[in-house]
Amino acid sequence: MICGTSQMDGAIVVVAADDGCMPQTRDQMDGAIVVVAADDGCMPQTREHLLICKQLKVDKIIGFVNKADLGDQDVLDLIQLEIRDLLDNFKFECAQNAPIIYGSALKAMEGDTSEYGLQSIRKLLSAMDSFFEPPRRDTEGPVMMPLEGAMNIKGRGTVVIGTLFRGTLKRSDHVEILGFDQKIPTTVTEIQMFGKSIPECKAGDHVGLSRCSERAFQNAKLATMLGC
Repeated sequence: MICGTSQMDGAIVVVAADDGCMPQTRDQMDGAIVVVAADDGCMPQTREHLLICKQLKVDKIIGFVNKADLGDQDVLDLIQLEIRDLLDNFKFECAQNAPIIYGSALKAMEGDTSEYGLQSIRKLLSAMDSFFEPPRRDTEGPVMMPLEGAMNIKGRGTVVIGTLFRGTLKRSDHVEILGFDQKIPTTVTEIQMFGKSIPECKAGDHVGLSRCSERAFQNAKLATMLGC
């Protein structure tokens, strides 16, 4: 998922592999995209967000020069140098080899197929695939999943929603709903992701889990964690 600030021109956009919430630790981050407007250049918030990424040890940065259709090539080249200088000032190792993409978010949203329209977004996605390293996930440890919500669906039982932080979970696995000094044992009867039923989920997956215990539902509404 992609999340960031509302000031897109000169803001940092953090690319997270989980539920789109603003990551708080390095393990939740894959990289970042610094978005700079061609008519403004690097802004103060650009520096602030790069500082946050540096403190969290996010070292994979991609530059995206937005509104590229408003500037000529000399201006775009100058902004590219400005971005690289800023990365170098913060001592990012990727300062000289970070991909810099020119494009226009507005043109892409309008369906423009020119160089600065949809083509630029495809270039950005391609750069993300090649430049960002796959996140490190602990799929072997004990299952742990912070709970974001719970509901009771007739015919299915308890459904809890969250992102699996650690481990691998399969159908029919026995788990415990934890919180407020309680441990409620129950069984996973179904796992769904993006509206589809799957046989198992691993660390990093955002899923909904069905459980067969009515007692588990009553406690899941107040619980904070699922584990086994």
